[in-house]
Amino acid sequence: MDFIHALFLCLLNVIFMIAGIFLNSVVIISLMRSSLLRKKLCYFMILPLSCFDLAVVVISHPISILNTILWFMNLFDEGDRQFIWKVGFVIVSNLNGFSTSSLLTLSVERFVALNYPFFHRTAVTKRRLVLFLTFLLAITVGVSPLLFFDIKIFGGAVTVLFHSFCSCSCT
Repeated sequence: MDFIHALFLCLLNVIFMIAGIFLNSVVIISLMRSSLLRKKLCYFMILPLSCFDLAVVVISHPISILNTILWFMNLFDEGDRQFIWKVGFVIVSNLNGFSTSSLLTLSVERFVALNYPFFHRTAVTKRRLVLFLTFLLAITVGVSPLLFFDIKIFGGAVTVLFHSFCSCSCT
C-alpha cells in the first residue's frame, strides 16, 4: 500500500511540474515578447509572479519527489532524512513565500487601482511596487531561520503580522 501512495504522489508531482513549467513559461515568453504589456503598470507584477511560480515548480516538485523516494526506499537513517527534509522544507517555504509575496503585491496594487484610482495614478509606480515586494521578500528570508530551527513562535509572529496588515489595509 505504501508503494501505491508513493507512486501516486510522485506521479502527481511530475504532472504538476510539467504543467507548471509549460504554463508559466508561456506567460513569461508572452510578457517578454510584447512591449505593450511590459509598459503597462497593471501587468508589471505578473512577470515576477510567473518567474517565482516557475522557480517554485522547478525546485519544489523535484524536492518533493526526492523526499518521497527517500522515504519509501528508506535509504538514509532517521537523522540524515530529517536534515534533508528540513533543508528542502526551508527552500520550498522560501520559494512559496516569494511567490506569495509577489501575489500579495499584485493584489494590493490592483486593490488600490480599483478603489483609489486617482491615488493609484499619482502615487503607485513600478519602483514603489519593487520596493514593497523587496520588503516582503526580506521578511520571508528573515523568517526562514526560524523554520529551520523549529522555533514555535513563527506561527504566532506570522499570524500577528497578517492580522496587523489586514487591519491596516481595511481602514
